[in-house]
Amino acid sequence: MLRFVLPLTGCLFAVFALADDAFDGIRAQLSGGQLFKNFEVLIHDSDEQPIKNVTVTPWALRSSQGHGRWNDGDEFAEMSPVAVTTDAKGVATIRYPFYRNVKEETRTFSVSVNLSHPDFTIADSIHIDVPLLDDEPKKIEMVRAAQLEFIPESSAQDFETAQIHVVSSDRSTALSKSIKRTTDRVRLETLSPGPFRAMLVRLVDGQATAFSEPIELKLKSGQNKAIKAVMHPAIDIRGRLGDEVPRPVIAGRVCAIASPRKHPLPNFDWAQWAPVDEDGEFVIKGYPRSEPLQVIALCDHFIARNGRDPNAKPKPDDPSKPDFFGGLKAVAEIAEELTRPSHRPCSRPQTFASNPQQPILIRMSPLVRCQITVVNPDNDPLSNVLVGASPNVFWWDWGSQVYGDSLMRSTEWLTGTTVEEPWYSDSVRGYDMPFFEYSDAKGESIIYLPPGKQSLFVYDKADGYQLPIFMGRRDCDVTVVAGEKLSITLQLEPPGVESLGEYDKLAGVVFGCSTREGKQICALPEVRERMNDFARRLREADDPRDPVVLAEAYTVVAEAFDRAGDKAEADRWRSKAEAQKAKLEKLP
Repeated sequence: MLRFVLPLTGCLFAVFALADDAFDGIRAQLSGGQLFKNFEVLIHDSDEQPIKNVTVTPWALRSSQGHGRWNDGDEFAEMSPVAVTTDAKGVATIRYPFYRNVKEETRTFSVSVNLSHPDFTIADSIHIDVPLLDDEPKKIEMVRAAQLEFIPESSAQDFETAQIHVVSSDRSTALSKSIKRTTDRVRLETLSPGPFRAMLVRLVDGQATAFSEPIELKLKSGQNKAIKAVMHPAIDIRGRLGDEVPRPVIAGRVCAIASPRKHPLPNFDWAQWAPVDEDGEFVIKGYPRSEPLQVIALCDHFIARNGRDPNAKPKPDDPSKPDFFGGLKAVAEIAEELTRPSHRPCSRPQTFASNPQQPILIRMSPLVRCQITVVNPDNDPLSNVLVGASPNVFWWDWGSQVYGDSLMRSTEWLTGTTVEEPWYSDSVRGYDMPFFEYSDAKGESIIYLPPGKQSLFVYDKADGYQLPIFMGRRDCDVTVVAGEKLSITLQLEPPGVESLGEYDKLAGVVFGCSTREGKQICALPEVRERMNDFARRLREADDPRDPVVLAEAYTVVAEAFDRAGDKAEADRWRSKAEAQKAKLEKLP
């Protein structure tokens, strides 16, 4: 089992073997600083011949806290990603941070990279577990790219191909400047062979004015047959928020994306957002007439209701007979579901058919008023602490994101003018950041959240106060009930008490064996059973934060790591169990 701790212990041994003046960075790592690590990739074709001049761009990192984008100037890793190019042997060296988050000492488990080349392609990003298990480069195969030409046809007098852009299911159209134009054609040169779906867009002064119908085909390597595409005028979709929202509507906005349909081909993205006026009305401009849409909406104290799955099939009771009670049964099922505390009634978009002839109506639901008070260990109030939650919207067949956190426009992606606020920004396109607020002098903040189970977060930029860690996360789960105000006090701790990095191995094992190391540990006899026992104890406890429960659960974890042969990790969890027992002794 010692091999599971070699990446860290190997770094420690290296520190003591190196000269003081040459390795200040490693010494900084020992006191909470960063350490730069490297690995090699070898890019080859289907004949295992090396490919030179492949650009390899790291773009995301995975840790025990999840998978997230690695941006330039990343303040958590304290280093930026650097794109590299393969040499004549097809080899490139990737640099990555040992710690995904320096302050929390959470390790980097995986590095995600994109590959680009004029003649070769790959279907998707590559996710590489680090460190590599041996000194050999990570081998990655690319295939010969497909080329495709579009011949756009338009009746507009001022039409020119320079105005034509392409949205497609192929990532290369978004990741590289692979579009070339002539007087009558648009050419894509680095597409992946296989199923392909695309749509041409005409942009004039940054606005979408025309679209082609969706183009669906299967690409082969090399040149494919040119496709003619007739351009049709874009449509504007008008709509209004339901009367549930009092007028005047304050800070209203809607976001719409093309609603993917169930078919064997992947899909392209198209997204637009629009402000809502005081009368509750809005206009989504420049939308393709061929595409259904799914919509979310926010305004002060209200959020769009849940939508229905556009691809849902009716229950196969008896298709030959009408179901006179189907509506009543559906209402009863929804009512029953709404009574469950974990239900999240605002997490799905509402859906609408393509090219609606009448204004669409977005039905809304009230958010719940939540008073959150933050205090220090002495119960003194803490001011200017950002408090809030990040409820997600789960788009139909598309993915998820924080609800209303990103107001997206595909036109900006295509023109390279995307507006991205930093994660800690106070606003999104001039609107206050949803679901977050700063505490006042009394330590109080008022936020409005959707009903259901929500996770509260805090961020204290000035003094670094933070939530205590529970199960490898710095958050606090609460159940928000529709129609009931919530009031809760969060006791924060100063920085340095405990780091999330201490939970790296536990997170990798318990949360679905999400890391390579976790999978190896779970494969050992009896370890999986003990970890399941640990999770069960917390799941069934009335109060999973009870020191009695945690002391017992942490002891089970220590026994599991003992059986895995990881004495250092076992000792860590025995110490945590003893700390919980010590809390019991202090209780009156």
